Amino acid sequence: MSAYGHEQALLGSSQSVLEQTSKHSRFEKQYSSKRRELLAYEHQSGSSDGRFELQVELWEARNTHWVLTPQLLDTNGRILFKPVARAWSVESTTWTGAHVRIRLRKYPGDQRRPCVEAFVDCEREMGSAEDGEEVPLSQLEAELERLLSKRV
Repeated sequence: MSAYGHEQALLGSSQSVLEQTSKHSRFEKQYSSKRRELLAYEHQSGSSDGRFELQVELWEARNTHWVLTPQLLDTNGRILFKPVARAWSVESTTWTGAHVRIRLRKYPGDQRRPCVEAFVDCEREMGSAEDGEEVPLSQLEAELERLLSKRV
């Protein structure tokens, strides 16, 4: 085989590898988007002992405005806290054992306060909004709303 023939053979094999890579990338993109639809919530953080986990649903509210809607679960997958309003977005979390501090922002950002903090005791299933009294987690969102409407 001539040098030209080897060059063509190599070029031909390179193109087929590139084509395969391209096909694989398209498949990965399609698979990833379908997987994201099926698994809307993704792990964001968790307790050090692994008994509790904060997951977020990442969604684009507007062009480049991303919201990370939280849900707090135990190891059995039971939801301990999930706000009704998807507009709540996790800014940060800090875990200490079964306790988590969640810094939240509410979209859109035209609130009186930019952020509020929730303190959650996952074992007792109780929480508080910053300086507020402890309430069952089913009432935590209402406390966060109350705090959000206060003047800074």
